[in-house]
Amino acid sequence: MNFRRIILFLSITLFILTTGSISAQSGSTLGTDSGVNLRVTAVQFSVNDNFYKSVEDFSDKINSIVGEEMRVHDPDLIIFPEYTSVFIALIPFIQELNSAKNYTDAFEILKKEYPDIKTVKDLFLKESDYVFTIMKSIFGRLGAKYHVYILAGTYFASSINTDNKLYNRSVVFGPKGSEVYYQNKVFLTDFEKYIIGLSPGELKKADGFLIKKKRIALSICRDTYEKVWEGKFKKYDLWIDIKANGTAYNEQQKMSFLRALPGRIVNTNVKYGITDCLTGKLFDLYWEGESSLIKNNGRSLSVIKKSKGYNDEETMFLILKY
Repeated sequence: MNFRRIILFLSITLFILTTGSISAQSGSTLGTDSGVNLRVTAVQFSVNDNFYKSVEDFSDKINSIVGEEMRVHDPDLIIFPEYTSVFIALIPFIQELNSAKNYTDAFEILKKEYPDIKTVKDLFLKESDYVFTIMKSIFGRLGAKYHVYILAGTYFASSINTDNKLYNRSVVFGPKGSEVYYQNKVFLTDFEKYIIGLSPGELKKADGFLIKKKRIALSICRDTYEKVWEGKFKKYDLWIDIKANGTAYNEQQKMSFLRALPGRIVNTNVKYGITDCLTGKLFDLYWEGESSLIKNNGRSLSVIKKSKGYNDEETMFLILKY
Protein backbone atom coordinates (compact mmCIF):
# COMPACT_ATOMS: atom_id res chain seq x y z
CA MET A 1 0.00 0.00 0.00
CA ASN A 2 1.51 3.36 -1.02
CA PHE A 3 1.66 6.44 1.21
CA ARG A 4 -1.45 8.07 -0.30
CA ARG A 5 -3.51 4.94 0.36
CA ILE A 6 -2.30 4.80 3.96
CA ILE A 7 -3.38 8.40 4.50
CA LEU A 8 -6.64 7.69 2.72
CA PHE A 9 -7.40 4.71 4.97
CA LEU A 10 -6.35 6.22 8.29
CA SER A 11 -8.15 9.52 7.83
CA ILE A 12 -11.21 7.96 6.14
CA THR A 13 -10.85 10.67 3.50
CA LEU A 14 -12.47 9.58 0.24
CA PHE A 15 -10.60 11.94 -2.02
CA ILE A 16 -7.35 13.91 -1.64
CA LEU A 17 -6.45 16.09 -4.58
CA THR A 18 -3.84 18.75 -5.15
CA THR A 19 -4.84 22.13 -6.59
CA GLY A 20 -3.51 23.64 -9.80
CA SER A 21 -4.40 25.92 -12.68
CA ILE A 22 -7.72 25.63 -14.47
CA SER A 23 -7.76 24.51 -18.10
CA ALA A 24 -10.86 24.68 -20.30
CA GLN A 25 -9.83 21.66 -22.39
CA SER A 26 -7.74 19.32 -20.29
CA GLY A 27 -8.37 17.65 -16.95
CA SER A 28 -4.72 17.14 -16.08
CA THR A 29 -4.03 20.30 -14.02
CA LEU A 30 -7.26 21.23 -12.31
CA GLY A 31 -7.77 21.58 -8.56
CA THR A 32 -11.08 20.19 -7.31
CA ASP A 33 -13.73 21.96 -5.25
CA SER A 34 -15.22 19.89 -2.47
CA GLY A 35 -18.95 20.16 -1.89
CA VAL A 36 -19.76 20.68 -5.57
CA ASN A 37 -21.86 17.83 -6.97
CA LEU A 38 -21.99 16.60 -10.55
CA ARG A 39 -25.35 15.72 -12.07
CA VAL A 40 -24.88 13.08 -14.77
CA THR A 41 -27.17 11.11 -17.06
CA ALA A 42 -25.79 7.94 -18.63
CA VAL A 43 -27.81 6.87 -21.68
CA GLN A 44 -27.77 3.14 -22.39
CA PHE A 45 -28.53 3.79 -26.05
CA SER A 46 -30.15 1.06 -28.14
CA VAL A 47 -29.52 1.29 -31.89
CA ASN A 48 -31.69 -0.02 -34.70
CA ASP A 49 -32.04 0.72 -38.40
CA ASN A 50 -35.02 3.03 -37.82
CA PHE A 51 -32.79 5.69 -36.23
CA TYR A 52 -30.50 5.87 -39.27
CA LYS A 53 -33.11 6.11 -42.04
CA SER A 54 -32.60 9.86 -42.13
CA VAL A 55 -30.88 12.67 -40.28
CA GLU A 56 -34.31 13.74 -39.05
CA ASP A 57 -35.01 10.30 -37.53
CA PHE A 58 -31.69 10.24 -35.70
CA SER A 59 -32.08 13.85 -34.61
CA ASP A 60 -35.60 13.24 -33.31
CA LYS A 61 -34.36 10.31 -31.23
CA ILE A 62 -31.49 12.26 -29.64
CA ASN A 63 -33.67 15.34 -29.14
CA SER A 64 -36.25 13.25 -27.31
CA ILE A 65 -33.71 11.70 -24.94
CA VAL A 66 -31.83 14.91 -24.16
CA GLY A 67 -34.97 17.04 -23.89
CA GLU A 68 -36.60 14.64 -21.43
CA GLU A 69 -33.47 14.39 -19.27
CA MET A 70 -33.07 18.15 -19.11
CA ARG A 71 -36.73 18.63 -18.24
CA VAL A 72 -36.76 16.01 -15.48
CA HIS A 73 -33.22 16.00 -14.08
CA ASP A 74 -31.26 19.00 -15.47
CA PRO A 75 -27.87 17.18 -15.60
CA ASP A 76 -24.48 18.83 -16.09
CA LEU A 77 -23.39 16.03 -18.42
CA ILE A 78 -25.21 13.55 -20.66
CA ILE A 79 -23.23 10.49 -21.78
CA PHE A 80 -23.88 8.44 -24.91
CA PRO A 81 -21.93 5.18 -25.43
CA GLU A 82 -19.33 4.10 -27.96
CA TYR A 83 -20.54 3.85 -31.60
CA THR A 84 -23.64 6.01 -31.02
CA SER A 85 -22.67 8.32 -33.89
CA VAL A 86 -20.78 5.83 -36.09
CA PHE A 87 -23.77 4.76 -38.16
CA ILE A 88 -24.71 8.29 -39.19
CA ALA A 89 -22.26 7.50 -42.01
CA LEU A 90 -24.81 5.07 -43.46
CA ILE A 91 -27.65 7.58 -43.75
CA PRO A 92 -26.77 8.79 -47.29
CA PHE A 93 -26.85 5.17 -48.50
CA ILE A 94 -29.86 3.90 -46.61
CA GLN A 95 -32.00 3.27 -49.70
CA GLU A 96 -29.35 1.02 -51.23
CA LEU A 97 -28.89 -0.85 -47.94
CA ASN A 98 -32.55 -1.72 -47.33
CA SER A 99 -32.09 -5.19 -48.82
CA ALA A 100 -28.89 -6.02 -46.92
CA LYS A 101 -29.13 -8.98 -44.54
CA ASN A 102 -25.74 -8.43 -42.88
CA TYR A 103 -22.90 -5.94 -42.88
CA THR A 104 -21.01 -7.96 -45.52
CA ASP A 105 -23.98 -7.70 -47.89
CA ALA A 106 -24.25 -4.00 -47.13
CA PHE A 107 -20.63 -3.39 -48.05
CA GLU A 108 -20.90 -5.40 -51.28
CA ILE A 109 -23.92 -3.33 -52.30
CA LEU A 110 -22.02 -0.10 -51.70
CA LYS A 111 -18.99 -1.32 -53.63
CA LYS A 112 -21.17 -1.95 -56.69
CA GLU A 113 -22.94 1.40 -56.47
CA TYR A 114 -19.94 3.57 -55.58
CA PRO A 115 -16.64 2.79 -57.37
CA ASP A 116 -14.65 4.98 -54.97
CA ILE A 117 -15.63 2.73 -52.04
CA LYS A 118 -13.32 -0.28 -52.25
CA THR A 119 -12.95 -1.03 -48.54
CA VAL A 120 -14.99 -0.45 -45.38
CA LYS A 121 -12.39 2.12 -44.40
CA ASP A 122 -13.02 4.02 -47.66
CA LEU A 123 -16.68 4.38 -46.72
CA PHE A 124 -15.99 5.88 -43.31
CA LEU A 125 -13.17 8.10 -44.59
CA LYS A 126 -15.54 9.41 -47.25
CA GLU A 127 -18.27 10.21 -44.74
CA SER A 128 -16.19 11.38 -41.76
CA ASP A 129 -16.66 15.13 -42.26
CA TYR A 130 -20.35 14.64 -43.02
CA VAL A 131 -20.84 12.67 -39.79
CA PHE A 132 -19.13 15.30 -37.65
CA THR A 133 -21.23 18.04 -39.25
CA ILE A 134 -24.39 16.12 -38.33
CA MET A 135 -23.10 15.47 -34.80
CA LYS A 136 -22.43 19.16 -34.28
CA SER A 137 -25.84 20.11 -35.67
CA ILE A 138 -27.54 17.72 -33.22
CA PHE A 139 -25.41 17.29 -30.11
CA GLY A 140 -23.74 20.70 -30.34
CA ARG A 141 -27.05 22.48 -30.82
CA LEU A 142 -28.57 20.64 -27.85
CA GLY A 143 -25.55 21.50 -25.72
CA ALA A 144 -26.07 25.19 -26.48
CA LYS A 145 -29.86 25.03 -26.13
CA TYR A 146 -29.77 23.44 -22.68
CA HIS A 147 -26.35 24.70 -21.54
CA VAL A 148 -25.17 21.12 -20.93
CA TYR A 149 -22.14 19.01 -21.78
CA ILE A 150 -22.87 16.05 -24.06
CA LEU A 151 -20.49 13.16 -24.67
CA ALA A 152 -21.78 12.15 -28.11
CA GLY A 153 -20.43 8.60 -28.13
CA THR A 154 -17.90 7.88 -30.87
CA TYR A 155 -17.66 8.09 -34.64
CA PHE A 156 -15.01 7.02 -37.15
CA ALA A 157 -12.98 10.17 -37.74
CA SER A 158 -10.45 10.82 -40.48
CA SER A 159 -7.08 12.29 -39.60
CA ILE A 160 -6.67 16.03 -40.04
CA ASN A 161 -3.48 15.18 -41.94
CA THR A 162 -3.37 13.54 -45.36
CA ASP A 163 -2.13 10.19 -44.01
CA ASN A 164 -5.41 8.33 -44.70
CA LYS A 165 -5.83 7.29 -41.06
CA LEU A 166 -9.19 6.63 -39.42
CA TYR A 167 -9.86 6.72 -35.67
CA ASN A 168 -12.59 5.64 -33.29
CA ARG A 169 -13.11 9.09 -31.77
CA SER A 170 -15.22 10.27 -28.84
CA VAL A 171 -16.39 13.88 -28.84
CA VAL A 172 -17.67 16.12 -26.05
CA PHE A 173 -19.77 19.15 -26.95
CA GLY A 174 -20.06 21.99 -24.46
CA PRO A 175 -22.68 24.52 -23.34
CA LYS A 176 -21.72 26.88 -26.18
CA GLY A 177 -22.37 24.21 -28.79
CA SER A 178 -18.76 23.67 -29.81
CA GLU A 179 -16.48 20.67 -29.42
CA VAL A 180 -14.60 21.02 -26.12
CA TYR A 181 -12.76 17.69 -26.12
CA TYR A 182 -12.08 14.67 -28.27
CA GLN A 183 -10.21 11.44 -27.65
CA ASN A 184 -9.22 8.60 -29.96
CA LYS A 185 -9.44 4.97 -28.88
CA VAL A 186 -5.96 3.60 -28.23
CA PHE A 187 -6.34 -0.18 -27.89
CA LEU A 188 -8.41 -1.47 -30.79
CA THR A 189 -10.36 -4.70 -31.25
CA ASP A 190 -9.52 -7.05 -34.13
CA PHE A 191 -12.79 -6.02 -35.80
CA GLU A 192 -11.77 -2.37 -35.66
CA LYS A 193 -8.24 -3.03 -36.91
CA TYR A 194 -8.79 -5.60 -39.62
CA ILE A 195 -12.39 -5.10 -40.79
CA ILE A 196 -12.84 -1.34 -40.38
CA GLY A 197 -9.17 -0.39 -40.81
CA LEU A 198 -8.86 1.92 -37.80
CA SER A 199 -5.60 3.28 -36.45
CA PRO A 200 -4.86 3.58 -32.71
CA GLY A 201 -4.89 6.91 -30.95
CA GLU A 202 -2.09 8.21 -28.73
CA LEU A 203 -2.24 7.55 -25.01
CA LYS A 204 -0.40 10.78 -24.18
CA LYS A 205 -3.17 12.87 -25.75
CA ALA A 206 -5.92 11.43 -23.54
CA ASP A 207 -6.13 14.07 -20.81
CA GLY A 208 -9.85 14.07 -20.08
CA PHE A 209 -12.00 17.17 -19.66
CA LEU A 210 -13.44 19.45 -16.99
CA ILE A 211 -16.93 20.18 -15.74
CA LYS A 212 -17.51 22.37 -12.66
CA LYS A 213 -13.80 22.03 -11.79
CA LYS A 214 -14.06 18.24 -11.71
CA ARG A 215 -11.51 16.20 -13.63
CA ILE A 216 -13.23 13.66 -15.83
CA ALA A 217 -11.29 10.77 -17.32
CA LEU A 218 -12.51 8.89 -20.37
CA SER A 219 -11.62 5.49 -21.78
CA ILE A 220 -13.25 3.75 -24.72
CA CYS A 221 -14.29 0.13 -24.20
CA ARG A 222 -11.22 -2.07 -24.72
CA ASP A 223 -8.95 0.75 -23.54
CA THR A 224 -10.30 0.31 -20.04
CA TYR A 225 -8.84 -3.19 -19.71
CA GLU A 226 -5.31 -1.79 -19.93
CA LYS A 227 -3.57 -1.10 -16.63
CA VAL A 228 -1.53 1.76 -18.13
CA TRP A 229 -4.46 4.15 -17.61
CA GLU A 230 -4.32 3.83 -13.81
CA GLY A 231 -1.27 6.04 -13.43
CA LYS A 232 -2.54 8.54 -15.97
CA PHE A 233 -5.95 9.00 -14.33
CA LYS A 234 -4.95 8.38 -10.71
CA LYS A 235 -6.14 11.72 -9.31
CA TYR A 236 -9.24 12.37 -11.40
CA ASP A 237 -12.74 12.81 -9.95
CA LEU A 238 -14.78 10.67 -12.34
CA TRP A 239 -13.81 7.94 -14.80
CA ILE A 240 -16.19 7.20 -17.68
CA ASP A 241 -15.96 4.01 -19.74
CA ILE A 242 -18.11 4.08 -22.90
CA LYS A 243 -18.69 0.64 -24.37
CA ALA A 244 -20.04 -1.19 -27.43
CA ASN A 245 -19.76 -4.83 -26.41
CA GLY A 246 -20.42 -6.84 -29.56
CA THR A 247 -20.94 -10.21 -27.90
CA ALA A 248 -23.65 -11.80 -25.77
CA TYR A 249 -23.68 -10.44 -22.23
CA ASN A 250 -23.36 -13.82 -20.50
CA GLU A 251 -21.63 -14.81 -17.27
CA GLN A 252 -18.25 -14.71 -18.99
CA GLN A 253 -18.84 -11.17 -20.18
CA LYS A 254 -20.05 -10.11 -16.74
CA MET A 255 -16.73 -11.27 -15.29
CA SER A 256 -14.93 -9.50 -18.11
CA PHE A 257 -16.67 -6.22 -17.27
CA LEU A 258 -15.35 -6.51 -13.70
CA ARG A 259 -11.81 -6.51 -15.10
CA ALA A 260 -12.49 -3.26 -16.94
CA LEU A 261 -13.46 -0.10 -15.02
CA PRO A 262 -13.84 -1.75 -11.57
CA GLY A 263 -10.41 -3.31 -12.02
CA ARG A 264 -8.90 0.07 -12.85
CA ILE A 265 -10.32 2.60 -10.39
CA VAL A 266 -9.78 0.45 -7.29
CA ASN A 267 -6.06 1.14 -7.83
CA THR A 268 -6.56 4.91 -8.03
CA ASN A 269 -8.05 7.79 -6.06
CA VAL A 270 -10.91 8.22 -8.56
CA LYS A 271 -14.08 8.42 -6.51
CA TYR A 272 -16.68 7.42 -9.11
CA GLY A 273 -16.78 5.30 -12.24
CA ILE A 274 -19.50 5.14 -14.88
CA THR A 275 -19.79 2.36 -17.46
CA ASP A 276 -22.17 3.30 -20.28
CA CYS A 277 -23.11 0.63 -22.83
CA LEU A 278 -24.52 0.51 -26.34
CA THR A 279 -27.28 -2.03 -26.98
CA GLY A 280 -29.39 -2.99 -29.98
CA LYS A 281 -28.90 -4.46 -33.42
CA LEU A 282 -27.96 -3.27 -36.91
CA PHE A 283 -27.77 -5.73 -39.80
CA ASP A 284 -26.26 -8.85 -38.21
CA LEU A 285 -24.29 -6.86 -35.63
CA TYR A 286 -25.58 -6.57 -32.08
CA TRP A 287 -24.43 -5.12 -28.77
CA GLU A 288 -25.24 -5.95 -25.15
CA GLY A 289 -23.97 -4.75 -21.78
CA GLU A 290 -24.91 -3.56 -18.34
CA SER A 291 -24.37 0.12 -17.53
CA SER A 292 -23.47 1.09 -13.97
CA LEU A 293 -22.22 3.65 -11.48
CA ILE A 294 -19.62 2.45 -9.00
CA LYS A 295 -17.99 4.19 -6.06
CA ASN A 296 -14.41 3.76 -4.95
CA ASN A 297 -14.32 3.49 -1.15
CA GLY A 298 -10.55 3.46 -0.91
CA ARG A 299 -9.92 -0.28 -0.63
CA SER A 300 -13.20 -1.60 -2.01
CA LEU A 301 -15.90 -0.77 -4.53
CA SER A 302 -19.65 -0.49 -4.22
CA VAL A 303 -22.29 -0.47 -6.96
CA ILE A 304 -24.52 2.58 -6.51
CA LYS A 305 -26.73 2.00 -9.51
CA LYS A 306 -26.94 -0.26 -12.55
CA SER A 307 -29.20 -0.62 -15.57
CA LYS A 308 -32.26 -2.83 -15.26
CA GLY A 309 -31.33 -4.79 -18.36
CA TYR A 310 -28.42 -5.44 -20.70
CA ASN A 311 -30.08 -5.43 -24.13
CA ASP A 312 -32.55 -2.55 -24.04
CA GLU A 313 -32.53 1.24 -23.77
CA GLU A 314 -32.73 3.23 -20.57
CA THR A 315 -31.28 6.26 -18.87
CA MET A 316 -29.63 6.46 -15.46
CA PHE A 317 -29.56 9.78 -13.65
CA LEU A 318 -26.78 10.05 -11.10
CA ILE A 319 -25.77 12.67 -8.53
CA LEU A 320 -22.07 12.42 -7.74
CA LYS A 321 -21.35 13.95 -4.35
CA TYR A 322 -17.90 15.38 -3.59
